[in-house]
Amino acid sequence: MLIDNAQQREEAMQCQKCHAPLGADEAFEFAGRTLCEDCYMDALSPTRVCDPWAVYLGSRQVEQILSPAQEKIMGLLRQHKALAPEDLRRLSGLTAKELEREIAALRHMELLRAAQTPDGGKVLKQFGDRD
Repeated sequence: MLIDNAQQREEAMQCQKCHAPLGADEAFEFAGRTLCEDCYMDALSPTRVCDPWAVYLGSRQVEQILSPAQEKIMGLLRQHKALAPEDLRRLSGLTAKELEREIAALRHMELLRAAQTPDGGKVLKQFGDRD
C-alpha cells in the first residue's frame, strides 16, 4: 500500500529495511514498516529457491528467454564448470540479493543446480552436468 498520509510521508524519508533514502511518493508500508519499492516487492514476493510449481512451469516453457544477468551466470558456469556462490557473485558483479533471485529463476527453469563438494561446501553447476 502506497503511503498517502502527508505526515507519514514526511517522516518516512528512509527505507526501514535497506535504509535507502525515499522521496515522498516512493514510500510503501508493509507490516508496519516503511519500505522502498524494491524492499516492498521483496516482502510481497520473497525468493523461493525450492518451489515445485515454479519448477514445473519453468522447465516446460517452449522457449526460455534469459535476462542479461542470467546469460552472464550461465556463461560463467559454462566457462568454469562449477562455482561457489560467493565466486559467482564476485565474477558476475551482482549483489547477493540479485544473485539469489537469478539463481532461483534458473533453478526453476532447470538450467542450474547446486552440488555438494567433497569438503561439504556448495557449488553451482549447469543442470545437466553430473558430479
